[in-house]
Amino acid sequence: MKMLALTYRYIGPDAAHQLLLEPIERGDNVVIPISGEQYMKMFPHVGRTELEDQTYVLENIYDPKLAVHEPDILLVYIGHHAVDKTAEFLTHFGGSEVHVVTCQCDLEARKKALSTYAFRRAIMHPQSECGGNKTMHRLVMEFLETGALHYPRPS
Repeated sequence: MKMLALTYRYIGPDAAHQLLLEPIERGDNVVIPISGEQYMKMFPHVGRTELEDQTYVLENIYDPKLAVHEPDILLVYIGHHAVDKTAEFLTHFGGSEVHVVTCQCDLEARKKALSTYAFRRAIMHPQSECGGNKTMHRLVMEFLETGALHYPRPS
């Protein structure tokens, strides 16, 4: 199974222990992390703000037309910025199981953005902390161990 994990921030329990921009393999399970914050560290001359990071990542780092990257599972953090652009981006993944990580801040706007693009089949994980880095990390580790993601537990 292959997962693409996409966020404008980083994926990890904290900034000192974050996943790098390289595939992680465990048995038959592979995670391809795409992190705007990691990318910005590699190419600091880009100089993007938080508002632009996720949009920049979507437009310049990941090409959804590349079949080699067609994931079984897409795990994406939708933050306060670039909500519409991210929701639109999800429409490129018709064959993938999509999990959306988000916090409670302005949750209705994020749900509305998903429905605007007729993307109602996304599995929401709305119990994330702001920024989603810890929740994304937990879900990535779950996938590497089991080859699947489970539906979020109700709070």
